Amino acid sequence: RRGRSETLRSSTAAPPHHAPVPTAGRGLAPGTGDGDNRAVGNECTRVGVVGGGSWGTALAAHLAGHGVPTELWAREPDVVDGINDEHRNHLFLSDVDLPEALTASTDLAVVVGRSDLIVSAVPVQFLRSTLAGVDLAGVDTVVTVSKGIEAGALATPHGILVDLGVPEERIVALSGPSFAREVAAGRPTAVVAA
Repeated sequence: RRGRSETLRSSTAAPPHHAPVPTAGRGLAPGTGDGDNRAVGNECTRVGVVGGGSWGTALAAHLAGHGVPTELWAREPDVVDGINDEHRNHLFLSDVDLPEALTASTDLAVVVGRSDLIVSAVPVQFLRSTLAGVDLAGVDTVVTVSKGIEAGALATPHGILVDLGVPEERIVALSGPSFAREVAAGRPTAVVAA
């Protein structure tokens, strides 16, 4: 875990065969930077993105488009089939070509089990129920991109993850100002990971 906030910068250089996506840069994958997809120690970091909405899809495309092994979990079989068969998320980002390297699954336990780092892009009101019962023990880092406060418990995404047993030192929050469609289109943006 890094001891300070970092800003991710994107570029508009397009990877082959799909729409431009931002560079992997520093932060999301705990690599050495500049698109490097290796964790400290030169081991490849596998990323699981939990949430197949527009933001989760944009971030998954961002990572997969720059060589980071990435698998997206979505609850909707049509989203998974579209990503795997046609490289499109017809429900949430229908006009964006997704990287061929991006894969998707409806099996959350399998996606989490194969991942070193999880990007949690589930709406905060469904975060607890989605991740409850999922074994997060083997995951090095959980990056939350959810915004808001859980109704009833008044918990933040960070608080929900702690309640689910994720140690605080393994939780990172990623926040904009940014929009999924702009990130997926490769427009310049900046986000902070803390």
